[in-house]
Amino acid sequence: MTKKKLVFITLALFIIILVVLGFFLLTQKKEPQQNKINPPSIPSNIQIGLPIQTTLTKESFDEFPKELPLLNIEHINLSRDDAVKISTGFGFLTPPVETNDVIEGKKYIWSNANQSLVVTPKTQTVKYNVNLPFSGKDSTLSDTEITQIASDFLKNSFTDEFNNLKPLRVVYFAGNGEIKAITKDKRSASFFQVIFTPSISNYEIVSLNTLNSDNFVEVLPNEKIFSAQIKKSLKITTSPTLYSVSTGEEVLKALPQAKLINILGEYLDVRKLNSNSFERINITKVEIVYYDEQNSNLYQPVFRLTGPAKIKGLEKEVIIVFYLPAITQL
Repeated sequence: MTKKKLVFITLALFIIILVVLGFFLLTQKKEPQQNKINPPSIPSNIQIGLPIQTTLTKESFDEFPKELPLLNIEHINLSRDDAVKISTGFGFLTPPVETNDVIEGKKYIWSNANQSLVVTPKTQTVKYNVNLPFSGKDSTLSDTEITQIASDFLKNSFTDEFNNLKPLRVVYFAGNGEIKAITKDKRSASFFQVIFTPSISNYEIVSLNTLNSDNFVEVLPNEKIFSAQIKKSLKITTSPTLYSVSTGEEVLKALPQAKLINILGEYLDVRKLNSNSFERINITKVEIVYYDEQNSNLYQPVFRLTGPAKIKGLEKEVIIVFYLPAITQL
């Protein structure tokens, strides 16, 4: 074989290989790229230098899904007429008292000796309270019975929301409503909070008020409704794109970036604390929740991290709450 013919054959083989490789690459199914989103804006007065430790391991996150959607919220514009219509369903026949909150804006308020109602158009929130004395503890109600009482109230008072929400869990509270703390002892609970979440989701929706979900109904041990809060939204849907959830290893590395949200167990102004205020912080529990960011049409999943903490000058430990974005592809 001449040298010229060998070069020709080598060149032909090289061209064939390029054609085959190009065809293979063009016909491969490309994985859809995730849309880029900004992380949720979670305010915190203390962001660095906290003595955070944890008993969590990488395996603590194995139960969480690897991907989650965002929740798309189509907000409803609550007018004064809408608020009045809501109030008539609770038996209020007089005009509301109108006030302006620095943060939440205009509020429509009804109250009498038996109950009160507050409608806040900016946050699409309806809050209802009954002026009932606490009837003691040692309830024999099962969680199923408590949930049914709360669901019946929701069905009768918030029919539209009842069709779009589902009960998620029951939380036991000790206290009197204004001053309250979560307890694991059901028999010592003063009332029970049934948390509701959109039917399309299996996770709680939370804001910066870590003691309350966006949607809940509170039941007394005597089976009476104590209070309720419902977020009225026109439509809630899941995003077509699924986003990657941070792995346990990623979360543990990112703990120093977690945002301190609340301190439970003591009446402390978080804004007056700094990194030197804490002797120790131990994160012992992690959950996934969806964060209701004000003025946003998207709810993103975040990790809610909680555990005991020791603050200098306090005798007993408190419970500390952190939020950390759960989506890795931001």
